[in-house]
Amino acid sequence: MTDTEKTAKTCPHEIISMELFNMLPKEQVERVFNQYMIDIMPQFLGFITTYKYLSQLIPKHFTIVDLGCAYNAQCFLFTEHKKYIAVDSFPETERFISKNCEIKVKRISEFIKEDISELNMKETFAILNYVPMWGEENKRIVQDTFENLYVYYPHGGDSPNLKNLLNR
Repeated sequence: MTDTEKTAKTCPHEIISMELFNMLPKEQVERVFNQYMIDIMPQFLGFITTYKYLSQLIPKHFTIVDLGCAYNAQCFLFTEHKKYIAVDSFPETERFISKNCEIKVKRISEFIKEDISELNMKETFAILNYVPMWGEENKRIVQDTFENLYVYYPHGGDSPNLKNLLNR
């Protein structure tokens, strides 16, 4: 057993990442992992734990819209769904792509203006998970647009800093 496999057994997120890593096509792993400045690895493919559970909860006949998909390994958790649309604004990033995945390289606000008319909104589920704000009002725009959605921003508001914690 490798050190990575030992570590994965102790952390649920790492277990899910390793399961997903094993689903990824080898040629795509090589293409994505060989790009400059990659910040994922087999035991951390991004914040994908939520995606695993959403893939089990969202009806299979739904189209999934992942707003801020990053490297997009999570698309392989949704291969049984009708369609998976991965939206991200970084054109130079190499991404994973499953058989039902379509990649849109644009800002979230641009996608909403230009592409949602193609969707049956009653059977579309949007995911906005761990996406930085980048000065846009993504959270509000997405909440105003999509009837079925999951939004999670782990930042914002006051957060304690080390200095305040040490002065208690």
